[in-house]
Amino acid sequence: MAAQTPLSRYARVQRTVDRELAAHLKDAADEAERMILALGKKKGTAAAIRRAQLSGTLKQLRKLQNELWGNVSKTMQQGYERAAEAAAEAEIAINKVLFDAAGVRHASFDDAMRIQAQAGVDNFVARGINDIPLSRQVYKTQALAKKQVDKAVNRALLLNFSAKELAETVKHLINPNTPGGVSYAAMRLARTEINNAFHTTQINLRKGDPWTEGFKWNLSGSHPKTDVCNDYAGSVHFKGGEPGVYKPDDVPGKPHPQCLCFVTTETISTDDFIDKMSRGDFDSFMEDKLADFGA
Repeated sequence: MAAQTPLSRYARVQRTVDRELAAHLKDAADEAERMILALGKKKGTAAAIRRAQLSGTLKQLRKLQNELWGNVSKTMQQGYERAAEAAAEAEIAINKVLFDAAGVRHASFDDAMRIQAQAGVDNFVARGINDIPLSRQVYKTQALAKKQVDKAVNRALLLNFSAKELAETVKHLINPNTPGGVSYAAMRLARTEINNAFHTTQINLRKGDPWTEGFKWNLSGSHPKTDVCNDYAGSVHFKGGEPGVYKPDDVPGKPHPQCLCFVTTETISTDDFIDKMSRGDFDSFMEDKLADFGA
């Protein structure tokens, strides 16, 4: 049995983070423009003076970049927490179908899943999806974005741009409404890592459950051409399995940046769940989970 709720739950998290990042980027773009245009009000029009002024502005822009990426990092960490919560709620919705069919309501077990999801966030931030900590990923992307701004400013110095011309060049790189540049780097990183957090949390919450049979890889609509995700979604991954379905311990990570494909949990049938629940087959598992996560 599969549910389509994870996609919509994740989409809400992504939209929230996108809005927050866009606000940070707009603030940075506006501040960069204000800072540079202030040069035009200063006395002295000699090229040497203007170059010196622009050099000083470059240092201020680098400081502004550091502040921007600090905000990006904080926003991503908050996004991880929301993604983990969304993943837990999506799986709780699947539990509800099974528990309702068996005539059981287990609010404490739901709470344990929420606590388990949040417990994994700190570890995810520290370790990262591929053992690359968030801090290093942000730094690498920040360094790339800085090079773009530095290149624009250095070109302006060589070509003797006016303050207004330089402002237009730099704001273009940061403006969240413009493709590419700093804005694209920030959005790409955030979308990739928050989706990874949702994906990882969902699998970690479920793979040990005795009623989980596997996970089905579902293609997003964002693939302009065939790639490895088509193989994940269309191939049979174990003997006797359905296309796209993986055993719980074998689900691959996201294969490329900004992958918006999603997995759905495949459970045993409702009839099998009711039989096993009535026999008490799940009692020790549920007691252990409640003990582990303190609900």
